[in-house]
Amino acid sequence: MKGMQSLKKKGAKEINVLVEEWEDREESRINEVEKEGIENSREVEQELRRDL
Repeated sequence: MKGMQSLKKKGAKEINVLVEEWEDREESRINEVEKEGIENSREVEQELRRDL
């Protein structure tokens, strides 16, 4: 019984680590997309100013 509980705890810890790693990767992706969006909007703004 104790062995099973130990395995469950170990599995839960491993799952938590995987979830945290996934969340970190997702956050990095979101930051990259936001950065690209800001850069793109600056480029569009510059183009619009040139056209005026």
